[in-house]
Amino acid sequence: MILGYGGLSLAQAVPAAEPEGVVGRMGQWLSSSSAENIYLMIAVLGTTVFVIQFIMQLMGGDAVCDGSADSIESMEVNDAEAVGEINFFSLRSITGFLMFFGWAGFFWGNKGWSGLLIALCCGLFMMIMIAMIIYLMLKLQHSGNINPEYVVNQHGTVYLTIP
Repeated sequence: MILGYGGLSLAQAVPAAEPEGVVGRMGQWLSSSSAENIYLMIAVLGTTVFVIQFIMQLMGGDAVCDGSADSIESMEVNDAEAVGEINFFSLRSITGFLMFFGWAGFFWGNKGWSGLLIALCCGLFMMIMIAMIIYLMLKLQHSGNINPEYVVNQHGTVYLTIP
């Protein structure tokens, strides 16, 4: 025990500095256990929705019906408009954001504002990665079929004898 004023320890003699203003109080709240519980709830919600989507995808169903370009089966093969743009705000991207934001906030949330910044960066990173993966998967689509409308009145070479 380090003695300070009249038998009190130095830590007891010097009171802790109160946070100044709204920003200081908000940073203190972000590093508290109640913020940790909110991060945990967000993480569990995002992870649960992600697991449900994953299981339904494995079973052959499509867990997403939000009208976005997530579903490869629901798109036309030559739908250039849907393939030509990245959709950051699909249900899968938002689920990935919530999952990674929640877990990063849960693990690094005790750092206050920097923990919130880390959680936001992790969530945005996952959101961008999921959107890029979906975009690249949609670019892999190709139809090997020939549309009969395009070959009417065209010249071609026949390799087999026609009976």
